[in-house]
Amino acid sequence: MTFVDGAVVLLEGPAAFTLNTTGAGKLERGKLSAVVSPQAVGFVVETPILRIVDLSTEFGVESIARETTTCEVHVFQGSVELQVVGEQGPVGARRVLRQVQGVTVDGVIVDGMHAADVVIVESEN
Repeated sequence: MTFVDGAVVLLEGPAAFTLNTTGAGKLERGKLSAVVSPQAVGFVVETPILRIVDLSTEFGVESIARETTTCEVHVFQGSVELQVVGEQGPVGARRVLRQVQGVTVDGVIVDGMHAADVVIVESEN
């Protein structure tokens, strides 16, 4: 799907993706790849445990919902900003991932808030 601002999103099913605004969407589960043009900088993808803000890039997200939610984000080109979120909003600091970096976030619910173990992985290429 192509957003008005020029962001292009590809979904791999089964997936649950909701359009929130012209420049944002929520991926409950499934895989998503995004190519974001300079005009669409600031494009946002939310998952149950992460908020990903594009900084003019190409990236992929996978959200796996089981007893807890696990998310993976991989930056193919450029960079993204991500932040762990809970039921009441952002939890913790923002982190920037750059080209060839990836992150796996395993979320657990503690007292109604998500806690997360974050592991940054960088490609050897």
